[in-house]
Amino acid sequence: MTLFKCRYRVESARNPKWDYHASGCYFVTICTRNRIHYFGSVINQQMTLSPIGKTARIELLKTPEIRDNVVIDEWVIMPNHIHVIFRILPASYAVETHRGASLHPANHHPANQQPVNQQPVNHQPANQQPVNQQPNRQKNRFGPQSDNLPAVVRGFKSAVKQRTNIKGIEFHWQARYHDHIIRNRAELERIRYYIRQNVFMW
Repeated sequence: MTLFKCRYRVESARNPKWDYHASGCYFVTICTRNRIHYFGSVINQQMTLSPIGKTARIELLKTPEIRDNVVIDEWVIMPNHIHVIFRILPASYAVETHRGASLHPANHHPANQQPVNQQPVNHQPANQQPVNQQPNRQKNRFGPQSDNLPAVVRGFKSAVKQRTNIKGIEFHWQARYHDHIIRNRAELERIRYYIRQNVFMW
């Protein structure tokens, strides 16, 4: 913690040397406050989503519809946390998607039609894009703030919280989240495997 204007504040968990608007893959873990099991429970090695868990799933899978530079790779919702790999697309991919070109066939399936216990799916083959490339720009400490990773996570968390507030359901996120910049293909595959195995390791 650092002292700022006579008050202590929690330092950012983001990497200050990385532009979070950079195209590539980011492994993100988002937890509930106090690790409360808001999202459901694991029964016989299967995750059964609660109403809040179903809301989180819907809002997570809506992310590529809202942001044309983002793809959801592997993901899993656990009782008290969510693991997801966000893929930030290069500008050329985002432009083509915005024009209506279908780069990700899985996006044609509405989020509310996906089975509760379905294993995470890959919306785009890994060989269509480099894992992570850092552009030569340092306009902001974490890059432009509208479509970067923090904006994606912040938007998702806010959408879930708003939905639960409207329904009068008690729910709270942990204030911060953990992210890991995926540097190469081997690391990407290892993290995908880890996400798939999360329910079995619970």
